[in-house]
Amino acid sequence: MESSNELLWYALSVVAFPALIAWLAAMPALVGPLRTRRAAVEMSVAFALALAFLVSFVRELEVGALTRQFPWSPLDPSAPIERWHRLALIALALCVLAPVLAGSRELAMRGMDRLLSAKFIVIASLCVGLLVEFPESTALRQWMQALLCAVSAYYYSRLGGAALWVSAIVFASLAALTLLAGCASFAVMCAATSLAAFGMAIIAAIGAWRNPRAVAIVSGGAFALVAGILTASVAMAGGAYDMMSIPVWVWPAVACLPVGGFVFDRLARRAPHRAAATFWRTLGVFLLAIVLFVAVMVLQAADSKEGEGGADPMDGIYGVSSETIHVTFS
Repeated sequence: MESSNELLWYALSVVAFPALIAWLAAMPALVGPLRTRRAAVEMSVAFALALAFLVSFVRELEVGALTRQFPWSPLDPSAPIERWHRLALIALALCVLAPVLAGSRELAMRGMDRLLSAKFIVIASLCVGLLVEFPESTALRQWMQALLCAVSAYYYSRLGGAALWVSAIVFASLAALTLLAGCASFAVMCAATSLAAFGMAIIAAIGAWRNPRAVAIVSGGAFALVAGILTASVAMAGGAYDMMSIPVWVWPAVACLPVGGFVFDRLARRAPHRAAATFWRTLGVFLLAIVLFVAVMVLQAADSKEGEGGADPMDGIYGVSSETIHVTFS
């Protein structure tokens, strides 16, 4: 009974509390008077999404784990497991970039906002790809990381009003996949981000129902920047720290789940109203996520039969024992 209570409080601390903070941060622009301002809605939703991940990281670990990632605090090369903490630094940078991009788009000349968004996304993707290194990283993997950030951001930008619902599905998928890979800390942070996106989607729907002048959720710009880069970064980190030998193609595939929003593109375009279009785009992503996880489970079941009785495949990886790795992520 005591252990179940501890588990409940843990879940509230690292999942529910960060999501609540994100909801409160976004609420003035989703149900308040700012709902008629496009820049305010764009900035608030994007900022809140990154904030949920960041708060969950701090609740799961500590503030010191974040401050050690700054340039003036070089990482210990003998501790490669700590490199995934760079995800918190990415989330912090996105919290800063979200209002900057949203404000810049509002002030930009008409027709230049998309070009401005593209510049931000490309530069941020290159920074993540070239500056954020995970264990056993190669030059090819670094460039792939940058490309995946840009691709994921692009497909998020095309989702329109379905962006929040889709991001909830994508981060829930990342939570399940990282948990399956043995990375519990990744899983709780993705779960918090997913819950934040899901709650904001509901709050946004209520705000649109209450205010006929409410602007739609903007999937491009700041939201695409935050969701795309955070999704791709977590996916690449999950692949680097995978303890269960999940097929390497699965990680970039889950980062590209937003492409599922175009499975029913024709139906979405012909939808009589915005809610119907949102439904079709969200359904496509949901079905694609189901297909991906069925494939993963089938492959994992086949691998487990072949590897019965073998040694721990994690023993000795990154220069540490399998026991050390499992304790670190538990």
